[in-house]
Amino acid sequence: LSDESNLYEGAAAGAFSFPNYGTVALGWTGRGLSDFYQEDAFKVGYGSVWPASWSRATGWKFLSNFSFGLTVNFLQVQLVDNDYTRLSSAIARKSNSGISLDAGVLYKNGAWKIAAVAKDILEPDLTLTTADKNVLPMELTAGLSYAWPSMGDFLSSMDVAFRENDRKARLGVEKWFWHKKIGCRAGLGYGRDWGADFYSEASLGLSFAFETIANTSGLDYAFLYPLNSGIQNTWGTHFISLSLKW
Repeated sequence: LSDESNLYEGAAAGAFSFPNYGTVALGWTGRGLSDFYQEDAFKVGYGSVWPASWSRATGWKFLSNFSFGLTVNFLQVQLVDNDYTRLSSAIARKSNSGISLDAGVLYKNGAWKIAAVAKDILEPDLTLTTADKNVLPMELTAGLSYAWPSMGDFLSSMDVAFRENDRKARLGVEKWFWHKKIGCRAGLGYGRDWGADFYSEASLGLSFAFETIANTSGLDYAFLYPLNSGIQNTWGTHFISLSLKW
């Protein structure tokens, strides 16, 4: 930034599958502004397909097409101890923490997938200043995707998200080449962003799949660019992730 401070964002996660019992995941996400602010989220999640025994017991065979998941988030925000945070009367506390809960459900039917997610169901209060309360409102998202059989490994998707009076709509496409070794993605988003007047963003992505000892892993790159946010002279946001499976 112009004041020589740096923004950062990172994430790490691992998932462990237990046959007949589902999958457990552990993760961390973090972001902050160097020498001023930091926020971290430690996550514990569980997901599973709908047990076949439950479908047989109810007689509703379509339930076997459902999957569900839950994530508990342990959140922490803190201000770095410096001259500004020590002297500012607007700082009510240097750190705060809370617990949040996310839940989602996925339905698969042939080439169609339909999903719904509720984030921050508990709406934790992470306020640090005396001027404004920082309560994370619940966010609701619904989306669907379709894999086009006539176009090979081509997928299109869309979702809409709502949080208080804000809303977003996003469209995306994905195409795999060379026996699913190289994937390309593109997306557009528009709406009212969380805390901003407008949200308009374009994204591009690229994936490389490679064989490891026991499974297929991947290297992913994503580029996000704001279209009308008022930000100038920016190179956008860049994400790189590595997924290892064994």
